[in-house]
Amino acid sequence: MFGCASSSWQLILASGKVAVDETVAPVLDPGRGRTKQGYFWAVARDDRPWGGTDPPAIAYSYAPGRGAVHGLKLLDQYRGIVQCDGYAAYKAIAAAAPGEAITLAFCWAHLRRKFFDIAKGGNAPSRGNRRRRGRGRVRPHSWAVYL
Repeated sequence: MFGCASSSWQLILASGKVAVDETVAPVLDPGRGRTKQGYFWAVARDDRPWGGTDPPAIAYSYAPGRGAVHGLKLLDQYRGIVQCDGYAAYKAIAAAAPGEAITLAFCWAHLRRKFFDIAKGGNAPSRGNRRRRGRGRVRPHSWAVYL
């Protein structure tokens, strides 16, 4: 449970959907005179946008890494939908859960970033270089992505 308050943790685990993310946290490294890299894992629930009446909740937990082993400990008893980014550890967590206890829902904001990365790299087809076969004119919305 990584030190999460028991009542908050039980409240979050009771939800059918949670959002999980991890972020870098500098941690003092005694004896070395510097910091080392650790991670805060955040697990949250909020069903208000979908008409839910349960109060929102979030719990943070520290772990020395961001590998699947840490996420497995965090979500050990959870059964439901986990919204997350495309980091491979979440796929490992879902695969290791008994049966099909965890269903992954990937974050659209991370997918959206990929479109921007493609556009910045110059490899994205655009209206200017995509022509309709046989007519010789540009199709105005053939490759347009509105984000």
